[in-house]
Amino acid sequence: FTLVICCMCSLTEATNAGWSLSQKSFTEFLKKTEHENYNELIELLLNSDIREYGSPWLGDLKKATHLEANGRIVQLTRLRNISIPQATEDLMLTSSTDHRGPCLLRFTFTDGRNLISGLDMENKSDLNIGIPPGTKFRLMGSIPLLNGFLLLSKKHLVRLGGNVNSLIREWNMAKFLKGTENRHIGSGAPT
Repeated sequence: FTLVICCMCSLTEATNAGWSLSQKSFTEFLKKTEHENYNELIELLLNSDIREYGSPWLGDLKKATHLEANGRIVQLTRLRNISIPQATEDLMLTSSTDHRGPCLLRFTFTDGRNLISGLDMENKSDLNIGIPPGTKFRLMGSIPLLNGFLLLSKKHLVRLGGNVNSLIREWNMAKFLKGTENRHIGSGAPT
């Protein structure tokens, strides 16, 4: 005799935890879990592309001065250090050495449909250009907006994690190709 503890979950619980998804998407993901377990559902959501299930909530923020995020979850689509040239950043991504220097990170997030960019105003040490696309973040509180950019500080951004294999494969392939390209810079004419 085995006792199975079943932890049922609802769309309301997922929404209250910051996830923005439709009833249809919620039901589809819940079917993939064993015994409709909440923790398994969250793990599936973290490791899936939010563009497959996310319901839009960001909207048009061009004229807004703040985003009331209230713990909502977004997915990283792109991350750049905009304080250095793209070629230098590409070289940093493909080398194994630790590079220190100026850093102003520009994040591009999606709610599944809409994109928004943000700037890391505090240069958090745990945020770097090595974070892969697909990583989920929780946006906290009332976040200032300037010209459509979120001005992010420590209190606004919580990294949740997540590994979206298809996005990580694509990201790694792009890094590899950039590394191959950078090795041939300055090598002269083809022979």
